[in-house]
Amino acid sequence: MATEECEELGMDSLVRDCDEVIGIIFDSKFDHKHPLEVFDTAILTLYSSLIDKYKTVNILQDQRVTTEVNLIERSFIEQYVYLLFILDKHTKERGRAYLINQRYESYRQTKRLLDNLSDEKQVRELKASIDGIIKADRTDRQTFADGLSYFSGEFENLFKPALLRNEQKRRKGLSVPPDKKIKRIWYNVAADGTNNFRDLCRKLGLDDLYFGFYGPLSMNVHGVDSPVNLVFDNITDPGRNVAEVVLQAGHDEQGTVSLLRAFLIEITLKVCHHYAISRNKIPNQMYLKQMIRILSHQN
Repeated sequence: MATEECEELGMDSLVRDCDEVIGIIFDSKFDHKHPLEVFDTAILTLYSSLIDKYKTVNILQDQRVTTEVNLIERSFIEQYVYLLFILDKHTKERGRAYLINQRYESYRQTKRLLDNLSDEKQVRELKASIDGIIKADRTDRQTFADGLSYFSGEFENLFKPALLRNEQKRRKGLSVPPDKKIKRIWYNVAADGTNNFRDLCRKLGLDDLYFGFYGPLSMNVHGVDSPVNLVFDNITDPGRNVAEVVLQAGHDEQGTVSLLRAFLIEITLKVCHHYAISRNKIPNQMYLKQMIRILSHQN
């Protein structure tokens, strides 16, 4: 079998198996007595998104449509790290914080958009449409204003335990930063100085991932990597006075796909471990189980 066909089979099998893992989790862990909780939604949403992004990158690479691949890969790494952080410890609290942060940011960005629109009729129509969607959610919230107020309060409540601890430290004469200087982001609800994605990677011991993989992807996404990828073409004609400058790829695309594949397998194992999905619940023919067996022998 050709290498390309093997890689395609591996991609299809891994995606199919990961989708089946989600089905196994739902079938074995949730029912009317054990409903899906907020942190479960965060875990399974992030995991499903990683599967979709991995599949999308493979399809785009196969079709040689790679213009936006780096953007997807960068987002994959962010969500991979977020899910690692949630599964690492305090899973319920971190998962809930992630989901509340997402909803709050959605409302906040929507409000900013509405506030910046000058067409009052358009604003009224948009608000009416949003209110209709919110009413359909079957909650006590009936309008956009209700939703914004609710999630703003829930978001601020995430930080209350840490702010209370800081106040107690101040009373003991200890030095802590002022409350207003604490970065309000979901992975900093402990107010421990995890102020950005780089801090989060460092906290998880992923400096190599950040500087060796995420950093270059970010440079590419923001369009600041071109100078480092400029190289002089070999000049075979000694009579030429001007060298040709060409732009080459900033990183090995196939190597990147292999890394994403490894990350997806790793996070799948962690999700299975979190939900106590034993190996015997995974069909023997599944590609993922073969990988688990290989990894088990390697370890």
